[in-house]
Amino acid sequence: MSFLALDVDHEPDVEMLYAPGTLCHIKGALKAGATMEEIMEVLKLCIVQSVQACNLGAPILAEESAAVSEAVARP
Repeated sequence: MSFLALDVDHEPDVEMLYAPGTLCHIKGALKAGATMEEIMEVLKLCIVQSVQACNLGAPILAEESAAVSEAVARP
């Protein structure tokens, strides 16, 4: 069994933007016997997780921004 590990405790999509770290993980996975298809699947899952986080976070950010704007506008 082969594994590709990305540090999901520290924002996986940002982790993928750090090319040297991602390359290190991919090289380790290839050395352990992972296929390119398995590596791509892991990377796709990280992207999906990031999109879900944005979908959940954007409305919260909008709500908080509106609350701050209202608070600043009050005399």
